[in-house]
This record gives sequence, C-alpha cells and structure tokens, in this order.
Amino acid sequence: MSSSQWKLHAAVLSAGAMLAGCVGIGAVLGPPVRAYGGPEKPDFELAELVASRELASPMYANLVSVDGTLYGDGIRGFPITVKVAPGEHRVGITCGNAPDYRYPALTGIFKAGHVYEFRCRDAGNGVMAAALVDHGETYQAPAPKEKE
Repeated sequence: MSSSQWKLHAAVLSAGAMLAGCVGIGAVLGPPVRAYGGPEKPDFELAELVASRELASPMYANLVSVDGTLYGDGIRGFPITVKVAPGEHRVGITCGNAPDYRYPALTGIFKAGHVYEFRCRDAGNGVMAAALVDHGETYQAPAPKEKE
C-alpha cells in the first residue's frame, strides 16, 4: 500500500473514531431510549423527550439522565429521544459544547402523547438553565375500529 493510501485510511479511521467519541454513534443513530420499566408501549401512552438540535448555537442541549439513571455521556454519546411514562420526572441535560459543558436539570410533569423539547438558555453570569417546550399532543390513541 502506498503512502498516500495509508494516509487516506488513517484519516477515515481517525474521523470515525472522533465521531464515535464525541457523538456516540449508537446513541444518535440508535432507537429512542426507553426510560420506563415493563413491556414496550405505544407512543400515545408515553411522553417523548427530545434534545434541542440547534447545532450552531452555544445553547446546544444533550439529554443525560432521567430520574437519576444515566442515559448519555461523552463516551457513549447522548440520545436524541428518550421515552418516559407519563408523570413527574427529573431530567438532567448538558448545555454547551465540550469541554465547556454546564449541567442544569429540571423536574417536569409529562403527559402521554406529548413531545417535549429541552433547550438551554443563558440565565446570565455564566449560568446555563434548562428550558422545556411542550410541543403538544403529537401521538394520539388510534380511533376505535367500527364493527362490520
């Protein structure tokens, strides 16, 4: 293999390693994280938590934990979507970009069928705060089938 071929292989492998370390390919490309116990449930019975994806913003949000259980970090990556049972949950996020992360958390009451987006906002004096946007009822129970 020539020197230029070795350099190309090394560049491709290095880019893949950096992407895997910073983003966590499994977390980004994988299925939504199930942060509830029991059997799998349909979307209309769950609340969906989504991290903000404003890539150009220093207010970039990553979902880290739900009720103290860790679902994302700088090694595994951060999930884009986490599904939770309806009710009250404490959600931890990161704000910013490595190595300058901030770790706000908030507690919310989440409704079934709703999609909630987490965002980061500047609270002043170098403090980042978590903000929550309820995008409303996105998933609805299927209509009952009519008898034939």
